[in-house]
Amino acid sequence: MTENEIVRDFRTAKKKREQIGILADLNACSREQIREILLRNGISEAELPSKPGRRRAEETEVFQQQIKKNHAKPDGFRSRKPVPAAEPKEEKVPEIEEEILPMEEMAEPEAVHVEVSEVQHKVPESVKKACRDRIWGIGQEVAELERERRELQKFLGDVEGVS
Repeated sequence: MTENEIVRDFRTAKKKREQIGILADLNACSREQIREILLRNGISEAELPSKPGRRRAEETEVFQQQIKKNHAKPDGFRSRKPVPAAEPKEEKVPEIEEEILPMEEMAEPEAVHVEVSEVQHKVPESVKKACRDRIWGIGQEVAELERERRELQKFLGDVEGVS
C-alpha cells in the first residue's frame, strides 16, 4: 500500500488501535513502522492510540486469577498417593479435508458463531475477545499460506510445462 492509502485507511477506521495492527499485517511490517508512516504524513501523536501498557497486565492478572480459582482443589480433596498414569491409547485420527476459504470470504471475529456454555460465562470478556482475535489471525495466516502454496504449484506447473 502507498503511504497515502495507509493514512486514509487509518483515518476512516473506527478502531484506530486495531487498524494499526491490520495495516502492519497487510503491509508485512511492524506496528512501529505504520506509526512512523502516519506521523510522517500528518497524523499527530495525539491522534495515534497510546501503546498498550498497564491495562493489559491487569487483564492478564485477572485471567490468571480466574484460572487458579476454577482449577484449585482444597487440600482435603488432593490424593495422598500418586496415581499411576494411564498408558496412552493409540487412536487413529480420521483425515479431514476442508476447503480453505480465501481471506476475503473469512468471517470477522465478531461474526463467528460460538455456542455458549456455562464455562464460557466465567471467562472474562477481554480474554474471549483475545481468543477470537487470535483465531481470526490464525485463519488469515492459513489463507496466506494457502495462497503461497497455490502460487508455488502454479510456478512448478509453468516450469514443468516449459521443460
